[in-house]
Amino acid sequence: MDIKFNLITLFPEIYDALDHGLIGKAIQNNVIELNKIQLRDFAINKHGQIDGKPFGGEKGMIMMVEPLENALKSISPKKKHIVINFSPQGKQLDQNLAKKMLDYDEITIVNGRYEGIDERFIDKYVDLEVSLGDYVFSNGDLASLVFIDVLARMIPSVIGKEESVKKTPSLMDCLKALIYST
Repeated sequence: MDIKFNLITLFPEIYDALDHGLIGKAIQNNVIELNKIQLRDFAINKHGQIDGKPFGGEKGMIMMVEPLENALKSISPKKKHIVINFSPQGKQLDQNLAKKMLDYDEITIVNGRYEGIDERFIDKYVDLEVSLGDYVFSNGDLASLVFIDVLARMIPSVIGKEESVKKTPSLMDCLKALIYST
């Protein structure tokens, strides 16, 4: 296996979309592993509660520390490991950051919902916050799907030909002037 993704999520079924195409083949060939962790399994009560009201009168609900902490502790990484989550204030995902992420054997992604994740959890456990751009997704799972696809495409055995990965154009090569035929 080249890389393992531990996905702490409320909706593990979202990741079933990755069972198809190039990533699906990579999963079948044990190049990529997806360990989907249902956060509700670590709820604080029999009602499946994983969220609470924020302090300070803000509106909405935030994901609580205890369920997230217990879900994270259920993972026993044995190799080079990093914990990330997605947020607009995070480090912008680009090809360079994606390449650095491939240095890890395991990446645990904590997928936010609602108004976000309790900052105490982020401060204590999250190694890197990542942003996909200056906009807000409705949930972290959507960002995770993009992130996994970006990283998977950079693994030569996923694409099929190493030269295809090496020939990946830089972003500047992709951003060119509009062209028209005569």
